[in-house]
Amino acid sequence: MDLSNKTIVNRNKSAKVNPSNIIAQDQITAAHKFTRNTQLAFEKMINKLAVAKKSKTIPINHLSIAQSIYRGRLVCRKVDCFHVTVSEPLVNRAIGLLDVLGIELEKRRFKIQFIQDNESGFVVAIKNTEEISFHISEGYKYHPIKNENRSEFERMLFRDNEPIPTSQLILSILARETGICKSWSDGKRKIEDYLPAIINSFENLVIRQKERRIENAISADQRLVESKIFLENESSKYSEKTIYDNAMQEAKLFIAHRDLKSYLKHLEAKSINEYGHLNEATVSWVSTVTKLAETHNPVIKRLKILAEL
Repeated sequence: MDLSNKTIVNRNKSAKVNPSNIIAQDQITAAHKFTRNTQLAFEKMINKLAVAKKSKTIPINHLSIAQSIYRGRLVCRKVDCFHVTVSEPLVNRAIGLLDVLGIELEKRRFKIQFIQDNESGFVVAIKNTEEISFHISEGYKYHPIKNENRSEFERMLFRDNEPIPTSQLILSILARETGICKSWSDGKRKIEDYLPAIINSFENLVIRQKERRIENAISADQRLVESKIFLENESSKYSEKTIYDNAMQEAKLFIAHRDLKSYLKHLEAKSINEYGHLNEATVSWVSTVTKLAETHNPVIKRLKILAEL
């Protein structure tokens, strides 16, 4: 099937799109289920915007209308709709292009689905559990406002500079988990001419995202192994340092214990030299200190610990 030759929209560039000539359901053969929802959403937006522009005052529902406008273009982000951000003249073409894209993707076993993510939502094409989101938008450029004959609502939206749509469509697709993306835009050739390549890109992104997930899983496992080795090395270093610190403490106690023995011998010799004998108080005190010193002897304690290992 030659996608580039399939008629999908009214291509009369001079015809201004309005709610009455937005593509009807029977104008698209076997339309995708999201197509009519998107058409209805744009019909409502265009009608509300037309009323607001004609009003001499700011309408009561101006906030809801303003939310449907993004930098000079109409934006549809509703549930079970294609995601589109374009000016009114390109509504038909954008919806028609997405209709063909959705149908052709489903022929290739993709499932088109709206997914809610926290406060926002997005449309994805799912195949083999891989999610590829897509949306179409129109470029824009800011220009100084020259026409002062504007409604109050238009003055509220734009004061000094106004975003002017470029009439060039941009189709973007994104592998959401890995961030791999690709886009096409109007140039010498229209996006419709690239539809076969676009569909192939969906297929390729499914494969690339799955490969990237496997690579990421392998990398994660490798990081886990490296982290475990690092922790084991650090634990070993900590254990060795603890052994060393304990040995240093024992060495200090050993020197103090040795000095204590020398001190006791010196005390006994000094007592005999002074008094000619050791009295009972001296003998008792030296005996008690000697006995306690043996119980705190670091050499004896360490030998007992090593014997139990």
